[in-house]
Amino acid sequence: MTQSPITDTTRIALLLCASLGPDAAAAKPLGPQEFYRFAQAVQKAGMKLRDLNTSETEDQLPVLVEAANLDLARIQTLLVRGVALSFRIQEWMEVGIWAISRLDKSYPVRLKARLGPSAPPVLFGRGPVEILDTNAALGVVGSREATAEALQFATLLGEAAAAREWTIVSGSARGVDRESMGAALNVGGSVIGVEHSGLKKSALERGLRDYFRTSLVLISPYAPEAGFSVGNAMGRNKLVYALSAGTVAVHSGTSGGTWEGVLENLKQQWVPVWIPADIDSPGRAGLLKAGATEFDGDWPPVDHTAMEPAIAPTEPSAPLITTSAITDYAQFRTAAEARCESPQSADDLATALHLKKTQVSAWIRQATTEGWLVKAKAKGPWRYIRSDSPDPPDGQMLLLS
Repeated sequence: MTQSPITDTTRIALLLCASLGPDAAAAKPLGPQEFYRFAQAVQKAGMKLRDLNTSETEDQLPVLVEAANLDLARIQTLLVRGVALSFRIQEWMEVGIWAISRLDKSYPVRLKARLGPSAPPVLFGRGPVEILDTNAALGVVGSREATAEALQFATLLGEAAAAREWTIVSGSARGVDRESMGAALNVGGSVIGVEHSGLKKSALERGLRDYFRTSLVLISPYAPEAGFSVGNAMGRNKLVYALSAGTVAVHSGTSGGTWEGVLENLKQQWVPVWIPADIDSPGRAGLLKAGATEFDGDWPPVDHTAMEPAIAPTEPSAPLITTSAITDYAQFRTAAEARCESPQSADDLATALHLKKTQVSAWIRQATTEGWLVKAKAKGPWRYIRSDSPDPPDGQMLLLS
């Protein structure tokens, strides 16, 4: 695959969201939900993200920033990092690393459908970007210190995936991850590796050069130069699940990345998780109790046609949430939490999220029962606001349901 140039839209997203080094800015880059709000404000104003940072849009920036509930000085500081960004882009391209934003056509639709506003604003990677949108992708996770039996099973999974023309999605860590990835590549399969640090170093590995041309794509939501952090390691876990049709947890402790990642996925209901029947591990019983499913043999009962969200690729000028992106309560909560920092009616949410009002009303009742949405009394229809939002405007009264 020929490396695609970084689009103007992605350049702006990088200025706003990427860490470009300690001297690049005194302002903290935007997080996923902050970028989501800002990009929506830009779209609602009839503008495109790529048009920012020009003299023609300078006067409109304060209005956009206020609409997104962000700090103007922070946004301005981030947007003037053009020189630092240009140097970084040159360094990335020299080692074959590309970058895409969630507004690019090549950004994987499943990340937006399953993670909503929490999907990474930018992905960095090396390898064929089109592999990211394969429907038949099996996630494989497991401990770094797995047993010999677990590592052998991970190898069998990788080989079985290649034989079935499925892609392995894993976290690139030592142990189960690398065993499954390597096994798939060795027999002609395709692999998505989600890195939490060191993407630039991995992109330079001599042994991976041939695979990068056809069958291996390594990605990261963090800058290619980023070092290890526990937060980043935990944060990348959700991408493994969101890119898969289902995930096998080969081996797990009762704490740590594999354990926490499975529990988060089960709570959010992104995809099914399976536990191999013949592999014992300390966390096995707890994960089965939490909702994972046991399976026999060397392949789980995964069905990508049943799991795939029916959503079209997002054009750079299209809404960030497309017509059928939200299919369950967990996805609704993610989107509603982003919008309900200010009061929203059921009609407001139904229109913004492209959902039927009856469905939105049912989910709102569940949200108020759980307590993360509360009613904000005002003239006209009931409106709802996040329970952790600042005090509502004058004339409104919060009523816990």
